Amino acid sequence: MVAGGALVAALTVTGAPMASAQPGSADTGSAGSSNGSSSGSFGSLFGRIAQFFGSSGGDESEPTGTKWTGTWAFAGGLFPATLTTTGEAPLVGTLSSPEAPCTANWREIGVDGAQRIVEVTGSTGVCVDTILRVNKYDLSIDAHDPNDPAISVVLRRF
Repeated sequence: MVAGGALVAALTVTGAPMASAQPGSADTGSAGSSNGSSSGSFGSLFGRIAQFFGSSGGDESEPTGTKWTGTWAFAGGLFPATLTTTGEAPLVGTLSSPEAPCTANWREIGVDGAQRIVEVTGSTGVCVDTILRVNKYDLSIDAHDPNDPAISVVLRRF
């Protein structure tokens, strides 16, 4: 529980008293606001941790429906594109380019080191089904098809 102790200390420094919210304590969440859970010290602690990191829980680090905009290169063209994510871990969403025209489903199927492996499957229009190696950062996504250098996606979140 060293990591938990470090996290508790970080929360205390920011003004959310956590001394009584350690495993085995009787804290029920009265020392600060919670995420609405009334499951005792762990629920209360989880709620405050989620608030501290700006998350509603789970593995998601961005809200559902986050939009990323940029370009999608395929079929010999470079098209404006928008990715709307519906899940962060695993990465799931819909990539669309009305000018292509194409709408495709994105679905993370694996991880290789820091890269996510995403299957792209066309659902409407003229699309190219492919597997992309995705580098996802806080404000950008860069993806490429290792078997076809003409296929790439570069997106930014603002």
